[in-house]
Amino acid sequence: MATTAMRRSLIKAFVLLIIPTVFLLHQSGHWPTTWSRQLNPQFLSNAVNTTSLNMFTAEKVHRPMSSNLVAQSEGKHFGPWSIVPPLPPTITTDEFEIRFQCLWHPDDLCPKRYVVILRGPVIYTPPVEDYKVSEDGIWVSVKIKVPEPGEYQFWAFPDFQQCPAVWRETMRYPWNRGLVQGSPTFLTVTGPPTRQDNVKPCTLGDLDGSKELEGRWVSRKSLLKEFDTSKWAQSFNQTQDYVYQPLNCKRSHLNATALRETTNVSGLFVLGDSVLRGAFCTQIWPSMSQSGLADGDCTYKNDAALYTTSKKNIEYTTKKGKKVHVAFRFLDDKPLEKLEDLVAEGLQAPSHIITNIGLWLAPMALSEYEDILGKYMDKLYQLYPKATVVWRTTTDVAPMIQCFGDKGMTRDVIFQQREISLKMAKRLRNSGMNLYVVDGYDMTRSRPDAGNDGRHWVIESAEEYRWLPGMRPSINQAESAIMDAVWEVIVQDDLHKAAEKDELF
Repeated sequence: MATTAMRRSLIKAFVLLIIPTVFLLHQSGHWPTTWSRQLNPQFLSNAVNTTSLNMFTAEKVHRPMSSNLVAQSEGKHFGPWSIVPPLPPTITTDEFEIRFQCLWHPDDLCPKRYVVILRGPVIYTPPVEDYKVSEDGIWVSVKIKVPEPGEYQFWAFPDFQQCPAVWRETMRYPWNRGLVQGSPTFLTVTGPPTRQDNVKPCTLGDLDGSKELEGRWVSRKSLLKEFDTSKWAQSFNQTQDYVYQPLNCKRSHLNATALRETTNVSGLFVLGDSVLRGAFCTQIWPSMSQSGLADGDCTYKNDAALYTTSKKNIEYTTKKGKKVHVAFRFLDDKPLEKLEDLVAEGLQAPSHIITNIGLWLAPMALSEYEDILGKYMDKLYQLYPKATVVWRTTTDVAPMIQCFGDKGMTRDVIFQQREISLKMAKRLRNSGMNLYVVDGYDMTRSRPDAGNDGRHWVIESAEEYRWLPGMRPSINQAESAIMDAVWEVIVQDDLHKAAEKDELF
């Protein structure tokens, strides 16, 4: 009996010790929840430094040159533009200037900027605002600074501000789809890397929207083995070379099925134009539909009323048995009116909102865009003050696929919209809105090879599946990366709210 009493005393002492320990772990955020294990990148070696480091192998990784980056079945077609002087075979990670000469009359076929894309250990594209044009309109220069050494493919395309509609309507190979003479070519970059990665898991603090979450496309073929075999890298499709990752943290691939694990998502609104509709019907709906396909409201029809702008609703069930409604509503150039229509439907207020307005407003003056955007987001906050909002910056356009300059959709305008929206996001966060930014612009500006028609980023129709994957095998990858970031925000937000409610115990 003395032995039994002693055992009971030891058990009681153990319990009294373990409870405060567990509580302190939970309060400090170090309690290993199921979600933290799933989201946190992990490495095979415990010796890996997870602060600032270089993830890339020093060995050269050769990538065979495709016939055409954005149209692999068409071959190369060159326009009246040249790189003068020609590119050397090797440059360094220091700043290097490239000069383009237009060989035509400046009133017709001389763009004010070009699109330069380097594909190697990372994908690098100089910012659109860095291009300088000469007074006569013939010469354009840009200074590049490639951050990682290695072997790169170098591609250059014209970036026309205005493309006559006749190009798109009557020419099989319009001028905007031509390549600059002297590209594509291989370019070796030497010297030390100028950027360092942090491979810690992304947290809600990294995603808070008060600062830009800078990222880049990294090549898995160029990663050191301990990084390529890490869980965050292995979570992506194994045939996919380039994956988008923030510089200061690393995220795993997620899809909409992650919502089934959440406990604080009680409703989701997806509000935007055809770009967000594409994301909804290809990245969200199939994960929630019993068939695993884009069926029901997302069954593709080439009809505005029946598909393009129609309401789309679906419901999923969480692992705890809670039913959650998910709704897509199409927004055009009158988003405030669409919000009023949404309120009139009487739907339950959402806990989370994914939204963007941009392309429909591209023909307007930037001041008008700023005014409409501000009023729209203010109204959204007024209607749903408790919702967590994910603002997707407007995805870029790809004029080398199809030019929409006659519709105001230029790379310069989309960049300016992004800058305006980042200021808007900071203002609303300071006002108390629970808002996070996912930079769809940055994820798409260097990936025309992952685009559809020059402004959309997924395949929605069965007919396009017959030929687009052969033309652009990386189609859908940019939109998938954007939604990875969206799901991470929502999942991390859910974990944060669950911890606040003490639901993780």
